[in-house]
Amino acid sequence: MALISGAWTTATLEAHTRATVLRRVLREGFGEYGTATGGSTSTVVDTGMLQSSAYPDDKYKGMWARIEYDAGGNAAAPEGEIRPVTSSTASSGTATVNPVYSAAPAAGDRYQLWAFMHPQKVLDTLDQVLAQDCYLPDWTVLTEVPDGDMEQNNTTDWSATDATVTKVTTEPAMWGKRWLSVVTTSTGGYAYSKPMRVVPGKRYHLSAMVRASAASTTPTLTAYDLTNSASISAKTTTNLTNVRLHMEFAAPSTCYQVSIRLGNAENTVTSFWDEVCMFEIGAKDIALPWWVSDKNQVKGVFTAKWTDIGTDVWDPEPTGDLERDRYNYRESRGRLRLVSRQGGIHAPIYIFGTRPETAYANENTETKPVDLDWLVARTMSLLFRQMQGPLSIGLQHAEWVAERQKYWDDEWKRERRKQEQRIQDVLQAQAPEVFVYGDGWEEAPLVN
Repeated sequence: MALISGAWTTATLEAHTRATVLRRVLREGFGEYGTATGGSTSTVVDTGMLQSSAYPDDKYKGMWARIEYDAGGNAAAPEGEIRPVTSSTASSGTATVNPVYSAAPAAGDRYQLWAFMHPQKVLDTLDQVLAQDCYLPDWTVLTEVPDGDMEQNNTTDWSATDATVTKVTTEPAMWGKRWLSVVTTSTGGYAYSKPMRVVPGKRYHLSAMVRASAASTTPTLTAYDLTNSASISAKTTTNLTNVRLHMEFAAPSTCYQVSIRLGNAENTVTSFWDEVCMFEIGAKDIALPWWVSDKNQVKGVFTAKWTDIGTDVWDPEPTGDLERDRYNYRESRGRLRLVSRQGGIHAPIYIFGTRPETAYANENTETKPVDLDWLVARTMSLLFRQMQGPLSIGLQHAEWVAERQKYWDDEWKRERRKQEQRIQDVLQAQAPEVFVYGDGWEEAPLVN
């Protein structure tokens, strides 16, 4: 079992805000950025960056001035507003805009000055790269429970009775990007899943990763019969480290729908939940995660093995055997499913795959665990491709744009290869005879 420690005071993984990415793009030739020393609804003033006797007046005329950050930290206007620069005065460090901002930039507000391309196109291109080109290594346990991996940024698939449920990312970490916090407001409160149809008499596996927040907390995992309003089976733990509660249960003879309950025996206590797994034992197929839209994203399928560390409790980290040629892929109702060609599924399955990132929802607080060099190289490659042609940049700059596009295309190819190597290293730690370069995974050739 892994040791649970307090939150780290220094980052252990590379992660970047959108503001960090945009500043890098600006440094690569798209403009300037800085911190305002003042301003009005029609001006941005920066006596540190924009003021110089070496600058000509109107140096920034024709650019776009975007306010990156409200110094008050409340995302108040004019944060995010974009205005064209109509003139600039070097002696006072002033950029004048028209139309005006909805509020005056204040000292400490951060701004950006964009040349060549409207900043909204840059933002849209960055979103496109994250959502369509950026695939990160990910492990997940397969499940039929909606949002069982807790990776949605909402609690739409989890409701509450006598409890408050939220998605959290605070340390100590569980599995993936976020997990579910259940804070009871009455004894026995719980979060509950969407109804799931079952067949009376069939047997089902149910397990979930969980951690109690304090010694006086007893998290409880319950399979609940919705048809007859009765508990089928419940398992508890008091562990303060991440563990995995597990059970097998048979659907009662008149039970047609069940719900999963994640709760606490006590009032005003907190537990954390992740990777809720449920499937019919012996079923021929199981749902792939919501983020798998193409079978080539799946780099390896493993039958999970967990170590017993107590009654109905497993160590949360599985090991597994790579399943070669056992599964096919089938699309059902717009979602991919894994279909067994060799008997039914009798043990939990987890996969290693490449998961697409999502667009930034906040510029200054949300971080993405993405390699900055890769992200900038791909974004710059697409930006210069968009700038091709005299209507976009002017005939006098066409040769420069073509040269920069070639440079960034080459940079992106190098960075992409580095990311493929990182994925290869991760998977080979689990299955050293597997290659993941290209679109899928394959066995390495035998070497005599």
